[in-house]
Amino acid sequence: MMIHTIIHTISPMMMALHNGVAEYQPLHPGVELARENQDTLVSVANLHLLHDEGLQVLNLIAGTAGLLFIFHTGEQYLATGLRVGNHQSVESLAELMAEWAFGDRRELSALYAALPDDYRGPIPLGQV
Repeated sequence: MMIHTIIHTISPMMMALHNGVAEYQPLHPGVELARENQDTLVSVANLHLLHDEGLQVLNLIAGTAGLLFIFHTGEQYLATGLRVGNHQSVESLAELMAEWAFGDRRELSALYAALPDDYRGPIPLGQV
């Protein structure tokens, strides 16, 4: 007897990123996260909480709904309040990534601001 299993190749967070989800309630065991609602401060605060839990950023992807942070554990977090290009949240993103030792804040800010507003795809993290 053969058992067939269907496994989606695109994660729910990746689908949310590409489908333009504006609001959702993130869940992480043992951490009380605020509802994501396209607010930069909410996204940054939630990411700080996840980082404090030991999650380390492995990849960063830009999409319609914001930025998808992929952690070393495989866990994913959609920050709907962060963007690249000519967006007010670029400075917050650069500051966050600088705090996490990905490079100099000014250089990261210039890197993220140089991307087109409608950029979709992997984002350079900076220098580790």
